[in-house]
Amino acid sequence: PVSVGSNYKIIAPWDSTGSNNEIIINPSIAFGTGHHETTSSCLELLLKIKYIFSLEKKIDSILDIGTGSGILSIFSLKVFKSQITGIDNDYDAIEQAKKNLKLNTNLSNIDFQLNELNNTKNTYDLIIANISIEYLLLNIYKMYEKLIDCDTFNYIDDYYWDSIKIEYDWESNKISYDDSDNSSSDSET
Repeated sequence: PVSVGSNYKIIAPWDSTGSNNEIIINPSIAFGTGHHETTSSCLELLLKIKYIFSLEKKIDSILDIGTGSGILSIFSLKVFKSQITGIDNDYDAIEQAKKNLKLNTNLSNIDFQLNELNNTKNTYDLIIANISIEYLLLNIYKMYEKLIDCDTFNYIDDYYWDSIKIEYDWESNKISYDDSDNSSSDSET
């Protein structure tokens, strides 16, 4: 089992005790069992968001880009009790996410879709994306457009927190970032 905060555990189906604080994930080919550093960091970060930002406003809708096993979507539903949409471009990942959702009884507010960010129609209070920095940099403006409250747009990825600083100039539509080598890149989206 992987502990998240003091209240939650990510566990395999055969280790389940039926507790409400369990997130049951069947280890499979889909990324996301809670053991990888980026996944566990995202889980911890979601708890921080819950306790910091939800004091100011309720998070009613969440988009999970690159959902993989569905771990971040399922965890978000338990933590935020919101409407969740999990998207991935891999059919097998979506099928596994749906199976994992069924393992977590009494949860139904997740819509797993074989979909791309460009094709999503709704806007969201929070966007989760535990995927490559290259994807994030190429799609940062599209993610911004999918947020309900664009005045509070923040990019936070705990895995890259110390190594990359990202700045986006909305007027010129340019992204600049500094990595740990102190080199800088610009790209247009």
